[in-house]
Amino acid sequence: MFKPPYWFYKNIKFPEKEINNVIEGLKKNGKELIVRDEPLISSYYFKIHQRPDKIWRDRYHTIMENITKQIGMFSSTKYVFEYWSQLYFKNVGHPPHHHADPEQLTLGEISWVHFHKTPNEKSFMFIDGDGQSYTPEEQNHGDIICFPNYLWHQVFPNKSNSQRFVCAGNLTLIHIDTNENQRLTNFT
Repeated sequence: MFKPPYWFYKNIKFPEKEINNVIEGLKKNGKELIVRDEPLISSYYFKIHQRPDKIWRDRYHTIMENITKQIGMFSSTKYVFEYWSQLYFKNVGHPPHHHADPEQLTLGEISWVHFHKTPNEKSFMFIDGDGQSYTPEEQNHGDIICFPNYLWHQVFPNKSNSQRFVCAGNLTLIHIDTNENQRLTNFT
């Protein structure tokens, strides 16, 4: 049975008013996408000054710091992170994809999804090359899951009348401390 290497980080709820303001900002800044009947609105393609989700930069900075602490990498790495928000309307999903970039030579990358508004149906799933899928239970309002960036995943179309809104991103390790003597001294 296919069970991808992912983990549940935490449930962190942002204030509902902030979430609704970011959604309205996405709709306002992406109004031409709505007119063109685009399947979803993503801040990934907006210029930084157009991104309503930039209000969460400091909060996501703290969350990324805590993720690196949780996996034991905080004191021995340098990292960068990026994130974007995505708004799914009715009957809209996201085709299979991964976040790995073969051109980018990094030391490791963790992808993550923060579920802000989710219908009752669980539409995010991991998939493999043999047609198997795995749907994480952790897709409730506030849940954050993390996974290696090379894992294929997709979002089935949102069948409910409720909008689906998430933030997703990547945490990229750009330096790992290789000072073996430091680690050995801490060990003894």
